[in-house]
Formats: sequence, structure tokens, C-alpha cells
Amino acid sequence: MLETGGKSAIGPGFHRRDAVAVSPVASLTVRPCVVLVLLMLAVSAFAQGQPDLRAELRERAAAAGLAEADRVRMEQHVERIQAADLPVRPVLDRYIQGLAKAVPFSRIESVVDQLETRLRDAADRVDEVFPLARARRDPQVRLALIDDGAYAIGAGVPPTGVAAMLRLAEKEQDGPAAAAAPVLAVGCLAAGGMAPDRSVDFVREAWECGFRGMELERLGRDLAESGRSGQGPPPAALDRIRGMMREGMDRERILRHLDTMRGPDGYRGPGMGPGQDPGQMHGPGGPPRDPGHMGSGGPPSGGPRSGM
Repeated sequence: MLETGGKSAIGPGFHRRDAVAVSPVASLTVRPCVVLVLLMLAVSAFAQGQPDLRAELRERAAAAGLAEADRVRMEQHVERIQAADLPVRPVLDRYIQGLAKAVPFSRIESVVDQLETRLRDAADRVDEVFPLARARRDPQVRLALIDDGAYAIGAGVPPTGVAAMLRLAEKEQDGPAAAAAPVLAVGCLAAGGMAPDRSVDFVREAWECGFRGMELERLGRDLAESGRSGQGPPPAALDRIRGMMREGMDRERILRHLDTMRGPDGYRGPGMGPGQDPGQMHGPGGPPRDPGHMGSGGPPSGGPRSGM
């Protein structure tokens, strides 16, 4: 299955890049037009620091026996995204992943088209909230934030919800960098099955209670992992964490408490022993609705994601 999201799965930094070994590729004769496109992309690749992925993409295309017309179309697609000041890495990832899995090129293109739409939606919100970020000398913070936003959108968070998370950091000293945490946290919660609007409300409350940076990312990730796959955090766990935040409990203590509640087998409420069904904690009405996205990076972008 080819992931359609901007990010995949939940892990450190919430990025998961599929590890794809590069097999030796026999020498391949290409026409001048292909060489010219590849040379142009090689120069621009260093602007986003992705020369290795570009080389891997070329090797993957050669190993897969991709038709010349498709190779040119693929390289031009990447160049178009680069020219629009959008992140190139997630696009290269999708192409490499699809070629490695022998996915039909038309399907790969469809996935990349969907990813491009999410990246453009995220870029519009980032540039709206942080208009000066685009003019900064180091574009990496902006590009990373766009990638994070595309992940959240892919997980089911509407662009307006992503904008709301960005605005939390609007007045921070380093706004764009500070905005990554709430965007990733809301994306993880939605990807884990929590309704997007509830995810936005929860992250906003956590921000107001002082959560920032890695603490906020960890809070979103650990809560997303606290319930059954795709069902969101158990309501009892959410209520407990909310209560602790509102009581002004130390943030690190809250995170440690969440680790204890979560345990190796998922959330366990008071009196629940190992092996008992954490689904019993959902109570009447069941778990929050599944946004039906993730997969990946689902976001929709990656996220549950639609796959191939």
C-alpha cells in the first residue's frame, strides 16, 4: 500500500520514512532531454537539502524500468512543487515508496497529486499566519511547518483547524518554529481517531495550560497511542489529563502519569489490571468518531490514508 500522507505513523518528531534499500542499477542510457531535467533538479535539490533522495529516485526509476515519458513527467512534477516553494521531501518519498513497491505509475501520480493539494493548503495557512517566514534566509523552518500542516490535514484536520493551531504561536518569539508542536499534536490526535474538532480544542487547552515544544508533541502522541487503533484516546484518559491540566499540575508530572496510565497494553483506568480491555473505558456512546483519514501521513496526507 502506498502511503498518501505527508507523514506516516507516530514516532519521534512524528515522521516515519520508509527505509527502502537501493539496489545496484545497471547503467542506463537516457536521452538529452531527460539529462537536462535531471541536471536542473540536481541544482535545485541542494536548496532543500535533498540530493540523496533525488539520486535514489533516479535509481528507483531506472530499476523499475519506468518509461522515459513517465520519468520526465515525474521530474517535472517535482520541479513544479519545488518552484512553488513547497516541501519536496514528502513528494520524493511517495515516488520512491511507490516505485519500490511496484505500484502502477498512474496510481503513484494520483497519490502525489493529493499530497500536493495538501501541501498547497498548508502553505496557504502558514504564509497567511506567518507572512515573513517565506522571506527568511533559512527556508527550512517554513518548509517543515508546511509538511507538518499537510500531515494534519491528511489526518482529517481541516485547513481552518491547522490555521487555528498556527495562530497559537503567532505571538511567540520564534512563531513558525513554535507552531510546529501544536500542529503535530493535533495531527497525531486526529490520526489516532479523535474527532478533528475535539483534537483542536484539546491542543488549544493544553497550550493555554503551558504545554509547548516537545512536551506538547509528546502529549499529543502519547494520548493518540493510549487507545485502540483508530478509536482515539479513551474518554476517561482525556478527562483525567484535562483535570490535571486544569489543576495546574506540573507538565512533566502529567506526562509521566499518562505513561503510567497508558502502560504497555494501552490505557488502564483506576482499578484496571493488565489484560483488561481498555475499550471498556469508552463508556456510553463509544469512542470518538474516526475521521477516516489516517493512514498517514496520512494524513491525509498521509494518513489513513488511502493506500495503494
